[in-house]
Amino acid sequence: MEKEQGQSQDSFDLTRKFCLILLSDIMRGRNSIVRREFNEFLTLEDEIKIKAAFEKDEIKPDDDINTSVDQTKSLSANIAWGLEYPAIDGDDHTKLGEPQAFLEKLYEIFSWGKCESAETIGNKNRLSWYAVILRYWVSGNGFGMIIDKSLTYAQNSFDYKVRIDGQLIPYNHQSMMHRNIVMSETLQAIESVVLFSFANYFLRFSEAYKRIHGIEGEMNNDWYEFVEYGTTNKLTIFLQRNGFSRETALFIRKHRSEYVVGLDDSKPVKIKKNILNCGNFSVVSEVEDMSINNPDLFVD
Repeated sequence: MEKEQGQSQDSFDLTRKFCLILLSDIMRGRNSIVRREFNEFLTLEDEIKIKAAFEKDEIKPDDDINTSVDQTKSLSANIAWGLEYPAIDGDDHTKLGEPQAFLEKLYEIFSWGKCESAETIGNKNRLSWYAVILRYWVSGNGFGMIIDKSLTYAQNSFDYKVRIDGQLIPYNHQSMMHRNIVMSETLQAIESVVLFSFANYFLRFSEAYKRIHGIEGEMNNDWYEFVEYGTTNKLTIFLQRNGFSRETALFIRKHRSEYVVGLDDSKPVKIKKNILNCGNFSVVSEVEDMSINNPDLFVD
């Protein structure tokens, strides 16, 4: 399915999703509202032909209205041929070029150039910038560090542009207005691209990877989880799963020698109650709440 000339991205996205819903309903025999709306355009013979065409495929439409059968086939084939998430080293870091290469592969598999906005991941040239933000996000860096790295990227990129009054202007690092635009775009990219778009596609990848490799439960090197928790570090993920915010979890990890016991696999992780004397107001406030809601997590 391709976008018609002059069709807006929102209109295309909506049309595509309705088509995927309709296909899923036909395959499952569901008499949904969407299917009933198409009754005047599709005969019973049309639906039989559609169902027969997709019944031949080993991979059939599912209830994910964001992914087509062709995309699912391409994803499964690439995973079977060895596609994996970027590797994480012992210091919880990934090699510089690997996230971008992985995103470019997903760009091809999921046809982002056709299915996503040219203002975001539908523009392949922007993937290198998103890869920088993604890499530092999953490495557990705070917003300040990520913004700083994004500004450095913009400064060192010869073709980075900012939009002012509808016009794309070459980035000037000396301009406070330009720097503010990059800062704003970085925060927006974390929220709408990393935590939404990438999270959705990574979830799809993780589900397919586990299915193809016969993995039950959690998988190692799950970038969907890394994006969700903003870190690759197991302690930070554990703390967030137990209710701490990302910022407090990062603080505890940074001071783990003072406030954490049981870091090896033989003992459960516990937080020392003396963290209440750490002097960080927001951390102390969270710990006070957590000590009431989850007292077993703490030790004297």
